[in-house]
Amino acid sequence: MKKIFAFVSLLFVFSSCQLVFKIVAGVHDCNKPSHVGDLKKYAIKLGMHYDNIVYPLDSNAFQRTHMRLTRGFPAMDVFNHEGYRIIVNDTAICSNPLSDFTKIICDGKFAGIDSSRRLDDELADYIRIPMISSTQAVPKSSYEFMKMDTSADYTVIIYFMYCVRRMNKEYTAPWEKNLLDQKNCKVNVLKVSLDKTVEIVNY
Repeated sequence: MKKIFAFVSLLFVFSSCQLVFKIVAGVHDCNKPSHVGDLKKYAIKLGMHYDNIVYPLDSNAFQRTHMRLTRGFPAMDVFNHEGYRIIVNDTAICSNPLSDFTKIICDGKFAGIDSSRRLDDELADYIRIPMISSTQAVPKSSYEFMKMDTSADYTVIIYFMYCVRRMNKEYTAPWEKNLLDQKNCKVNVLKVSLDKTVEIVNY
């Protein structure tokens, strides 16, 4: 343990913060385009669903998504059955309260409602595409545009990146499991991938 602590200390002294973050968070090359087939295999490995992974429609949708991520990763947005975004209590402190919230979402306890953001508007930015390995762009005829699940009590959008491996293991996968394990209400979960993919070339 002492050797590990000494090694980490040396990293902080002699390395940039970016390098340290990459090591601690298990970050891989985020600028290298990935294949959706690889993401499918990765999701299965972590025990995550892959049929609820969606992508920004184009560069404009990609930019709008990034603008929503005021707190960076890991992050999620929660919408009620009417399609309004709800404000989860204490999420300004750190990401841990989000983990707690995913376990008690059916209790209906939250800090308020953000009426300026509507689920329908945000879903228009995302598409689902076939999760297959390919070296070519997916034709637009294969895009499945997202619509609000009116039968769900809550819709949760989780934002993640394939390249941030350790954070997905510690946050994305457990969040999804907690939400889908709920028995007292219906929770619809979508995971927005913000990776550069070979199959989608619009951004």
